[in-house]
Parts: sequence; C-alpha cells; structure tokens
Amino acid sequence: MKKRAQLTLGEKIRQIREAKGLSQVNIAAILNCSNALVSRMELGSSEIDSEKLTTIRKALGIENAPLTKHELEAYTNRLWLWHEMVVSERLSEAKDMKKLLATILDLPYERDLILIYVLIETLMLYRERFTAGTAGFLKKFEEAEALFVPDEASPEAAFLYHRNKGYQLYTHKDYKNAVYHYLKVLDIDSDVLKPDAQIYAGIGYILQQNAYIVNATLYLERAKMSTGIERSQSLWAKTDAALATCYAYLGNYKKAHELTESSLAYFKNVNDRLHIGLILGNKGCRYKDEGDLNEALSCLDQSQMYFEHPNAHTLLNKAECLRKMNKLAMAKEAIEEGMALVQADDELTILFKSQLHLMTIDTAESAEYLHNVVVPFLFSSHSGLARCDALRVLKELESHYTKKGTAKKTAEIVSAIRDFYDIMLYGGAR
Repeated sequence: MKKRAQLTLGEKIRQIREAKGLSQVNIAAILNCSNALVSRMELGSSEIDSEKLTTIRKALGIENAPLTKHELEAYTNRLWLWHEMVVSERLSEAKDMKKLLATILDLPYERDLILIYVLIETLMLYRERFTAGTAGFLKKFEEAEALFVPDEASPEAAFLYHRNKGYQLYTHKDYKNAVYHYLKVLDIDSDVLKPDAQIYAGIGYILQQNAYIVNATLYLERAKMSTGIERSQSLWAKTDAALATCYAYLGNYKKAHELTESSLAYFKNVNDRLHIGLILGNKGCRYKDEGDLNEALSCLDQSQMYFEHPNAHTLLNKAECLRKMNKLAMAKEAIEEGMALVQADDELTILFKSQLHLMTIDTAESAEYLHNVVVPFLFSSHSGLARCDALRVLKELESHYTKKGTAKKTAEIVSAIRDFYDIMLYGGAR
C-alpha cells in the first residue's frame, strides 16, 4: 500500500468544498470574512478556530464527519464495530450503524475508509441475500470494484475486497475463481481482520461442490474451529450439513448421519424450509447409497414437501431408488416429471437419461450411451454432484462389464473410477 501524505485541516476543507462545488467566495460569505482569509485557512497559514470550524462544517454539510485525528480514531473503531455486527449477522443494529458512518462519503480524500465503508455495506447486502436477493449485493460490489486500486488499498481494504469478490464469483457459480479470492484472503496480513469461519467454510463449500472431498473436509473442519463460528448457529448448521455430505462420500456414514441430524434440528427449529428440504434430500441420497431404499424414499418424499415446486434432484434420486427396487413404471414416471422440469439444463437432462439407460443396461445401445456419452459429459462438469453421479454410473457399468466378462471395457471403467478418486483425494493432480 502506498502511503499518502497527511493533509492539513485546511487542505481537507478545500477538497470537501471543491467536491461539493462551492467556491471560497461562498465560504467567505457564510463566515462573514474575506476571500483571502479563507484562502489562508485552506493553505494552513491562518488558524481555524473551533467557532469557524463549526460554521464551516455546517456550511459543507459535514457536521458529524471525522476531520480531526481524534475523530478519525473514534470513527475507525465504530467502523470495525459495524463490521463485527455484519459478520455476526446482527443486521438490524448494522443498518443503524451504517447511517451513522455514512459521513465518510463526504470526505473525498479518505479513499481507503470510503472503500472499506462500501465493502462492509456490500458484505451486509450479501448477508441479506436470502431475504432481499442478490441484485443489491452485486450492484454495490460493482461500486466497490471501481474504487479498489490494489497498490493503494490498505491490508484491511484488500481483505474485504477479496472476500467480497469471492462472494460475487460464487454467486455467479464461478467457483474456480471464487476460491482463488478466498485463498488470497488467507495471505493478507492485517492487524484488524483475520480469516474466520466464514472464509474457511466458503472454501470448503466450493471444494465439496467440485468433489474435492478430502480438502473440503479439512477446510470445513477448520471452519468449526475458527473465530466467528460461535457467533452464527446458522453457519455452524450449514457447515455440519456440508461435512455430512463429505463424510458420506468418504464412507463414514455414522458420522454423516450424526452431522445431518444436528443440522436438521437447527433448521427445523428456525423453520428454514429450504435447508430442511435440501438436508432431507441429502439424507435420502445417503440411505440410497447404503442400500436402504425404503428409508431413502421416505426421506426423499419428506424432502419434496418442503419445496414450493418439484425438486429435480429429489426426483432424480427417487427414480434411482425405484429403479433399484425394480419398480420401473414408477421410476419412469419420476424421470418423465424430472425431464419436463429441466429441459434447458443439459447436465440434469443427461442425468435423467442415464437412469433410463440404466434400466436397459444389458442392451449394447444403453451400455455404449452410458460409457461414451454420460460418463465423459459428467466428468467434464465443474459440479461435484455431477461427478458423483458419474461415479455411480461407472460402478454400475463396472458390474455390468464384469458380469459379461468384457475385460477391456472393465479395465477402462476401473481406470475412470480411479481418476474420480484422484479428484476426490488429490484434486485431480497426483
């Protein structure tokens, strides 16, 4: 960060005056003094007493703005108190504090504090996204991005910028670049801001969604040991839900079920229907992978009750359960309903088609479609869910080719399964 020269009080007043489109003549008229005296005050050759300063503040509309060193110290302390309110989701208090701190926007020379103010406001809008949507957050971040100059930003401003940039990219489902900015946060040396549970959990969520399960588990467990987790039961519950999925992929179903019940209890207590539905869906998926298909169907049916509209992933897992129970007519009904929902989504369309072809895997046409179309498409996806579904298809293909005694194709499938576990364990690079 390049250090800026400290401005005198007169220089600050001049910059504020010019930013507001006022002339020295305007200020002189208000103070009932000569233009020359105003000029000398701005140049620092004439003292600005408290009475004149009060009048100037009023004339410039900055009565409560932090001009002096003492005022700036008090303002900065309140600024970080505001940040604490936002990250601990005390949003009602945060909104009141935001109004008090908006005075910094009238001080054009306080670029770093203005940037920090806008970035905290951006973070507040991100916290409100579940009730207010993401449009306000995305628009405010564009404003912050226009103010951010890497060589001039303080470590605190850089920390908040990269954190919010990660959130912006995550919102746009650009997970690769989002995690880059989260990791940048970990490298910033700030005396005020330190990586907290939200950052580690954010990295963990992205790694999990990309099926980098081992690294995801490490970051999510780190989140539960980090500063800030105790302030947000919601974050704790979401982290438990994500960890449950990771441990299920790693085969620790007992741990997965414990974490699922913990997170489910919280979301039921606060009546968060969306998360209840998602967790029940994941719970059903785990029972399906364990082979308890009746319990899986029960969870999936319960899950669907919490969504306003039919959920495609729930229908997909339900179709798989019904297929494995040899209830093929019912499975086809679930597939048809699901495909009608996802016509514009190539990935989900492929997943539903894969269930149809798994019904007729003994035919060469279906086996070839699964081998040459479904698996490559899903593996090329950035979605961890798609990759995990590809693994399920691969395992069924392995069983099919083994029964047929097709050694070459069995070897190809085993190699592909190994590639998946390389992604899971090493991020695809070993």
